[in-house]
Amino acid sequence: MGAPLGDGTSVPVSRLCVNILKQLRFNTDESLFGMFDGGHNSNVPQLIVKRMPDVLRDAMMHHDSPSDFMKYAMLAMHRSVPPSFN
Repeated sequence: MGAPLGDGTSVPVSRLCVNILKQLRFNTDESLFGMFDGGHNSNVPQLIVKRMPDVLRDAMMHHDSPSDFMKYAMLAMHRSVPPSFN
């Protein structure tokens, strides 16, 4: 199946595996939102959505600036994805 373009032609559309992370009360005065795309693999975004809140909390305890704790949280998540999921 394809998606129609403006001129009537179509291009193939593949199904992507996207999971959304939404925690309205992540910390006392913060919310956490994220969208993770696993391409054609649904295991990766499911794993990230499940683990990211704890990984981010841990990074927040060890780093002061938001850019640092986000960077280290994403690096930790990348390391934690099993090779079989890639």
